[in-house]
Amino acid sequence: LFGILIVFHFLDKPEVNFIFFFSIMLTIYLIMLLVVISRILLINGSNQNNNKLSKSNLRLSNDIEKIQLLTSKLQEQKEKILQQHNQIKEKNKDVTDSINDAQRIQPALLPSNSYIETILDNYFVLYKPNDIVSGDFYWIKQKKEKIIVVGGKQIYNLFLDYVDELLVSIIK
Repeated sequence: LFGILIVFHFLDKPEVNFIFFFSIMLTIYLIMLLVVISRILLINGSNQNNNKLSKSNLRLSNDIEKIQLLTSKLQEQKEKILQQHNQIKEKNKDVTDSINDAQRIQPALLPSNSYIETILDNYFVLYKPNDIVSGDFYWIKQKKEKIIVVGGKQIYNLFLDYVDELLVSIIK
C-alpha cells in the first residue's frame, strides 16, 4: 500500500492519479474479497466434509455395536451348543454302556446249545444281531413229552415269561 501511495504522489495529473489509485485499490479489495470467499468456501466445505465424516463415524459406531451384539449372541449360542453336545455325548456313552451290558447279559438269558441238544436231535439256531444286541429272543422248554419253543421280538413279554418260569421252577 505504501508503494501505491508513492506511485500516486509522482503522477502529474490528480484526476488520473485518483482513477489509477481507485482501480488499484479496487483490484486489491477484489483480490482480498476473493481470498476471503475462497477461505469461507474451504472452511464450509471442510465443515460439510466433517459433518459427512461425523455421520459416517456414527453409522460405523452403530454397526460396530450391532456386530458386537451379534458376536455376543453367537458366543452364547456356541456355548449352549457345546453344552448340548456334551450332554448328548454323555447320554450316548450311557446308552452305549447299557447296550454293551445287554450284550453280556443277553447270551446268559438264551438257552445254551448243550441244553437244546438234550431236547432236540436235529436243530439249528440262526442268531445274528443286527448291531451290538439283538431284539430277538428264543426260549425252549420241555414239559413231559411236549417241547415248547418261543422266539421273536417280544423282548419284554418273553423276558417276563422267562423270569416267571424261572421263579416257578425255583419255587417247586
